[in-house]
Amino acid sequence: MSRPSKEAPLVLLDGASMWFRSYFGVPSSITAPDGRPVNALRGFL
Repeated sequence: MSRPSKEAPLVLLDGASMWFRSYFGVPSSITAPDGRPVNALRGFL
């Protein structure tokens, strides 16, 4: 019998889906001081 591998698991993330959910999951009233929408960034972090 061979010994089990001690390699770390590989985690794959669908970044586009996460950005989409973050953008529409956070209120659109969250903006930068200059008025740009930053709700996707805020929701992602």
